[in-house]
Amino acid sequence: MNRISTGRKGELIARKHLEAAGFEILATNWRGENAEIDIITQKDNELVFVEVRAKSTREFGSPAESITRRKRQKLIGAAECCLANTRWKPIGKLILLVSSFLMEHTD
Repeated sequence: MNRISTGRKGELIARKHLEAAGFEILATNWRGENAEIDIITQKDNELVFVEVRAKSTREFGSPAESITRRKRQKLIGAAECCLANTRWKPIGKLILLVSSFLMEHTD
């Protein structure tokens, strides 16, 4: 499985999990000025920005470890850009969530 298909599969798993938990998917792969938000979702008064990290191996660390300080700053900037340029506004909580998956080969 290549990096792109691993990422897409991880995003699909995350979307299905969020929908099963009652979250409404507002957007996927939303592009801001300098970054992309994989999933924007909401439930009740919570607006959630989701970064999905899926990897097929731990060779270079876990998916969660791949979120560097620079990447966190880009995600925060993308969330701020999204809030400034869309109709989605948090009524209650605003959450930035990192969802990570280690994909196993099923060859």
